[in-house]
Formats: sequence, structure tokens, C-alpha cells
Amino acid sequence: KPYVVSTPQIETCDLKNDDLIILASDGVWKVMSNEQVAEVVMGALQYKIEEIDKRYPCHPHLRNKQPDGKVVEGGSNAMLERVARVLRDEAYIRGSNDNISAILLRIQSNQ
Repeated sequence: KPYVVSTPQIETCDLKNDDLIILASDGVWKVMSNEQVAEVVMGALQYKIEEIDKRYPCHPHLRNKQPDGKVVEGGSNAMLERVARVLRDEAYIRGSNDNISAILLRIQSNQ
């Protein structure tokens, strides 16, 4: 079995207001390319929060692993949390057998 490499993949780019940063564990990146992750995230973001829950129901095997904390419905954080869940579930469906974590961060200007 290959060892875990502690050298991160680092890329630099200029970020604009309203860009997204996707932080995900190797459980996502082992089964999906950068382009596939972007397609899943951007595809889910086109829907309203209620539509995401209908179109992308939580995978039955992962239901008991939902966070216990309450999320304020309708806020941008709630939307990003739902889309991160969609990405997590997609990695699981594609056969990931590693730890799967995903966080989405939206870049917002203070101006």
C-alpha cells in the first residue's frame, strides 16, 4: 500500500470576489479530477437550497454522518454546506474508500 505523502499540491492564482475555494481530502481527489469536482460543485450551485435536497438526496449509507449542528436555512453558508455534502456523496458513489471531507469557501470582498 502506498504511503501518505506529506508534500501538499500547491497552486497560486489571483482570486476575484465571489470565487470559490474547494478544500477536500484525498478521498475526493483519488476518484475525481479537478474538472469533475468543479462540474459537480457548479452543477449543484445552480439550484436553490430546497432543490439541492430534492435533486441530490443524502446517500443512505452516509445519513448517520450528517453534522449535528444546525444550519440557518437560506444563508450562503447553508448553501455551501449542502454543496459540500453533494461533493462528498459523489466521491462515495464513485467508489472512494478513503476519508472523504469537503469544505467550500466563498471569497468575498470587504468593500
